[in-house]
Order: sequence, then C-alpha cells, then structure tokens
Amino acid sequence: MEKLIALPIKGEAFLLIRDGKTVLVDGGYNSNDLSRALKIHAPDLKKIDIVICTHADRDHAGGLASLIDISGLTVGEFWLPGAWADSIPELIENPSTTMLGLISELDRTPQDLLKSLPNDVDAVAHHFETVATAERKEANSQKPADDFMEREVPFSYKTLLESLVYWDERPYSDRNYRNYRHYRRLLSRTERAFESGRSQLRYRKAKGKITQSVANYWLELIDAAQAIRAIAAQAIRYGVPIRWFDYTAFAKSRSAQGGNAQFLEPLNSVEQPPPPPRKLSYLAQLSPANEQCLAFLAPADTTRLGVMFCGDSPLGDGPSYANSFLTNKIQPQSLPFVATAPHHGSENNQPAYRHISAWGHPLLWVRSGGSVKQPGATYKAIDPTNRACTHCPQKGLELREAVVHLDRSTLCFRVSSHECVCR
Repeated sequence: MEKLIALPIKGEAFLLIRDGKTVLVDGGYNSNDLSRALKIHAPDLKKIDIVICTHADRDHAGGLASLIDISGLTVGEFWLPGAWADSIPELIENPSTTMLGLISELDRTPQDLLKSLPNDVDAVAHHFETVATAERKEANSQKPADDFMEREVPFSYKTLLESLVYWDERPYSDRNYRNYRHYRRLLSRTERAFESGRSQLRYRKAKGKITQSVANYWLELIDAAQAIRAIAAQAIRYGVPIRWFDYTAFAKSRSAQGGNAQFLEPLNSVEQPPPPPRKLSYLAQLSPANEQCLAFLAPADTTRLGVMFCGDSPLGDGPSYANSFLTNKIQPQSLPFVATAPHHGSENNQPAYRHISAWGHPLLWVRSGGSVKQPGATYKAIDPTNRACTHCPQKGLELREAVVHLDRSTLCFRVSSHECVCR
C-alpha cells in the first residue's frame, strides 16, 4: 500500500512508499532514533531507494549522518544540495582547515557589530544568512550555471576515498570516558577537528568576546559542517551514487528540472553535476539558508494523492518571499495532494501557505518537528480535520507517527496521528 509516514522522532523525517519504492526525506537529529523508528514503522524495509537531505540544519541532516552504519539498510541514491560542493572536498580531506577558517572569520568580524546584534539566535542567523547569500550571489554571477563542463581538471568525489578517515559514529553519551582528556583521546582525528572548533567558541564566549547568540550560531555552522561531511563520506564509503540539486541554478532559470518524472520532482532546484568548489568564505559555504532548502513533489494522479515536501522552504523568494516557486509547476487543480507543513508550521514561513493554496488545494497538512515556537497562527487556523502532527511541543504530547494512505480509493486516508488541539 502506498503511504506517507511522518516518523515520530525529534526533528523532521518522512518516509514515502510509492510505486514499490521507498524514499526517505530528511532524518531528524539522530541516526539511532531514525533507525529505531524505521524498524518499528517499516519492519520489512531492507532498502531505501532514495535518501534526500533538503539542507544541513541539524534537525533534518543529523539523522542521516550514519544512517547506513547504524540501520544496516541499503541505500540506492542520495539526493543532496548542490551548494554542498563548495565545502565537501576540504571537509573530507582536512576538516581542521575548515574549522580554523570558520573561527578566523568570526575573529575578523568587527566586535561592535557582533555585540550590537540582538541576543536572539534567529536575528543573528538572519543577519549572517543575508551576508552569506549576498556573497553566494556575487560568486555565482561571475560564471554561468553550467560552467562546470569547462573545468581543466575533472572533479570526482570518488578520488577523495583514499583520504577518507573512518571514525566512530556512536553518540558521545554511549562512550565510557573518565574525563575530558580521556574523552578527547577517544575521538578520531575528524571528530577532534570539530570538537576543537567548538572548544574555541566556548573559550571566546567565556572570555566575553562573543555573545551566547553568536556562539550558538557558529555552533550551528559547525554542526552543519559535520553533517555535510558525514553524509557525503557515507555515500563515498558505501559507493552510493549522489545526485545533486542546485538551488542557485533554479533561482536564475526559474525552471525546476531533474528528479524522476511523475515519481519525485524538484520544486526549487535543477539537477546537475556538482559545480566546482568556488572561493567562498566558510560562512557562505555553511550558513543554513532556509530559502534554499530543497523542496520536492510526488505528483498526484487519478489513483493516488500527491505529496509536497516543503522542508523549511518558504516556497518563494523576493521581498517577503512573495515570488512563488510554484508558478511554473503545472498541476491539475482537481488532483488532491498532501503537503508537509513548511518549517514545522513556523509563522516565519507564512508565505508558503499562500503559494501552496494558490497552486492547489491540499487535503492534509502533515507537521513534524519544531520547537515550542511552532506551530504558528497560520497553521493553527487550518481546520483541525485537515492537519496531522507527530507531536505538539506547545501541549507536551508524546511523539506519535502520522500515517497517510495515498490510495484515493481508501475511505480513511489519515490512519494515525495526534488529533490537533492547537487553536
């Protein structure tokens, strides 16, 4: 039976079963939790045909970092953001260089600017996302989107296999260490590189050189770097093909391309070989921009519901994200579909609801992950019969799977979820 399962784990992870194939979209925070949820809710699963990471935020990417190692499942393909090509080669070969560069960029940032920022992680993130996005646009404007074919030296991620370092992926909490020094000795060279970056941030925070909000944001960048490296290294180690979906190419052409036609198609990216690494700052390479979060559509047809995977994308750009990404995506208005709640139902992504509603009429909004800030007013205004959640941080409900049968002949398509009580 074709169905969508919002897995009951912290963060966001969706399992789509369609045409006899299985797709995992994001993996929550932790590979152990993800593996456990897959065994419970898809006990016969042996292979995931497509694993998608929409972006590098820890609540989406963290659980994919050691998915194969821990679950023992076979993966057919990884679909990853094309922007990762800027950082993966160095992260694979020498993550210490990335950490040194990232911390040095922090030290070069004027302290009066850092200290004048509000003591709010979202505000800090927005400021540095703006800086990083401007830098990306400047770099991308220097060359056409398809100039990767003009490079003198072919670039292949397989050539990085020789320099790949194997490391222990067990959670720190599962390790037996007597003290911090002993803990450091247990870490691999790769883990020590990332821990060194975190230690330097803690030192600067303790000395009053940066605020807690700035430290938090740079810690998010380190988490993103570690997740990007782990997912790419895992693909290389197990020989899993990677398909790259580039948001920047879509932003220029406004035409999404690639994916598997009529099965799973991109909404805001263009599938292409990875572009050569560009000379961007580490901040620009690693800043998690929700605007560039990949979104995909499993199209509806006369026999089954479609599924729109929104991730954290506002599904638009421009002032207040008013320019919809969906205007060039043709969908018969009569065909029903299910949409995942943009950014866990966050009010910051309110424009996405307008874009989706203008494009079609979802039968159900499925919400997963988020914090006590979510869901926002727009999500709460949706009729409770048209929404399903894995949990409610505001009400303290326990995690529970949300299962949606996609066969249109099924009388009850929502078979499991919390009954929405938010108003």
